[in-house]
Order: sequence, then structure tokens, then C-alpha cells
Amino acid sequence: MKTLISTIYEGEATNAAIIKFSPDKVVIITSKPKDEKKSTSRKSINDLKNRYKTIKIEVVDTSVYEIPKIVYDVCKVIDGENRLGNEILLHISEGRKTQSLGVLFAGFIKKDKIKGVYYFVQETNKALPMPLLDFKISPTKVIILKELANGNTKVSSIIKKTKKSKAMIYAHITELRKEGYMTENMEITDAGMICILQ
Repeated sequence: MKTLISTIYEGEATNAAIIKFSPDKVVIITSKPKDEKKSTSRKSINDLKNRYKTIKIEVVDTSVYEIPKIVYDVCKVIDGENRLGNEILLHISEGRKTQSLGVLFAGFIKKDKIKGVYYFVQETNKALPMPLLDFKISPTKVIILKELANGNTKVSSIIKKTKKSKAMIYAHITELRKEGYMTENMEITDAGMICILQ
């Protein structure tokens, strides 16, 4: 089976992606609207359900702006579809830019489980494959970021946890700051939060 995970707004690009990829299932990434009746994305989802009665269409409501939450939710969908043995494609043309970025970043993290991430050009409906960059960092850096996420900012405690030398931990911390995964004040950034989802 083939699963298309897609952001949505007016539904035209999502429709183009369905036509291009012929999925058996579509998982729509969106957010819960304040008013279901006035929501453009909910109307678009209903239109797709009416148009494609033989395709299973599911909706996953996530955050509008909290990118780590969006990435987490999409990674859960990817892992679930992968466990079912489905081929997975991601579509990011529609919806909030933050949600499209979250889907793209989930693709980076789970690139070994997906076939690709695509953006559709509005004027031509041409599918543009997006490059899949790497969010992978060393296991020691992951431990450091997880400790920061849990509120542990004591370097001595992190050294004990990692069983690495003080010099090595300080070198990792310097790199994590430079790469934008943590702040000067030992706080994890959104990019750091995304990295620990791998």
C-alpha cells in the first residue's frame, strides 16, 4: 500500500498529489479549527473525501506553530505507516508554512522510512522533490540535548551520564551551540528538540 502524508489548505495541490501518486491512504496534517464550518482546510478535506471515496483519508490535528510538536506528530504517523509496510510519500505544498516545515523536518529524521518529500508548483502542478538533509548527530550529543530537555544543565552531571571526558563534553557543547541546537544559557532550541526525536 501507498500512503501520502500531506499538509492542506484549499486542497488543489493535495488533489494534484493524489492524482500524481495514486495513494491508497492519505493522512492530512492540519490543526483543529476554531470554527469547523468556516474552516477552509476542513471544507477541502470533506471535498477530497467526497471526490475519492475509495481512498482512506485520515486527519491528524497538530500544532499550528510549534514545529517540534508537528515533527513529533508526523514522525509518529511515519513510524505507524512504516510498521504496516506501506510506501510513504510526503507532500508539503499547502497549509501553514510552519506545518510544511514540520512535515519536511520529519522527512529528514525518517528519511530511511519514506520514498520522498514533494512540493507541487502551483502554476504547472509539477512535483518537485525536496532534498532530504540530515538531522543526525552523535549519540553523545543526543544525550546532552536530552539532558537539557529534561532540565539538567549541570555539566558535571552530563559528564557522569555520558561517561565522556570533561574536555569532550565541553567540545560537544561548543559545537551544539555553534550548530544552533542549544543556546549560550544551556537551553535546548527547537532544532535541538527536533534532533532528539530521531
